[in-house]
Amino acid sequence: MWLFNLLNEITENKLQKILNEAALEGYLTQSAADNGISHSLGFLLFKPENKWIPNYSSSSQIFDKIHKSSKKAWSSCNDLVERLDTFDYFHIVSGDGYLGALEIIPKTKKSHLYLLEPHRGFHEDSLHRNLNGKFQRPKFITNLLLSKGRKNDIRIVKQFSKNNNTIVSG
Repeated sequence: MWLFNLLNEITENKLQKILNEAALEGYLTQSAADNGISHSLGFLLFKPENKWIPNYSSSSQIFDKIHKSSKKAWSSCNDLVERLDTFDYFHIVSGDGYLGALEIIPKTKKSHLYLLEPHRGFHEDSLHRNLNGKFQRPKFITNLLLSKGRKNDIRIVKQFSKNNNTIVSG
């Protein structure tokens, strides 16, 4: 089994806390929790050279910079791209940075994408409404400004799902 994650939110200290809790609940031995994620446990952890933090500015949303920066971060993970062919399968859960990961997975590998929810703001309008339910700006302007990101999102997931080795659920 292989694990890789951008770790944009989870620091190593938080990861150690999670491992210790897993040991207390009986999911891991205490020695495995003390050693952290290691090769002996069958896990590899890949982190980008520079910590990846998604930019949620308006221009990033309009020009889909989050997707571009996540793909760059995945590609910068030490040895990840070189080792992709050695992985047996991939299990991807949607969230920040997952589209960049979908694009680097070899089409010959079995993959499962679990879509938790669509990208809010691209595929639904709840983020663009005031508390009274009225739009913050005319809807066609919002749709126009976010069209590039929405189209990329749909294109990447459709391309991924057309592969015979993939399953998409959610």
